[in-house]
Amino acid sequence: MEYLDTNIIVYYLTQDDPEKAAKAYSLLQEVEQGSRTVAMTETALVEVIYVLSSKQLYHLSRPEIVKRLLPILTRFICMSPLRLILLTF
Repeated sequence: MEYLDTNIIVYYLTQDDPEKAAKAYSLLQEVEQGSRTVAMTETALVEVIYVLSSKQLYHLSRPEIVKRLLPILTRFICMSPLRLILLTF
């Protein structure tokens, strides 16, 4: 099993760097197809939330972050939606 780094999720969600976003997308497609298994630590998830909500970077609201992360975490990482919501507040 591999662990997802904060940057993979941030690149995938923000599409800032098209090359890195494409690699993140490709990795998540492999996970969806079952050829890779990944996990994400709570620390990495908190870092994603911090980066996306940072006023210096993306300045997304907490509800917007939940909206963007929920499909990824429930589909690829099997995290409970309630757990995600609790981690963002």
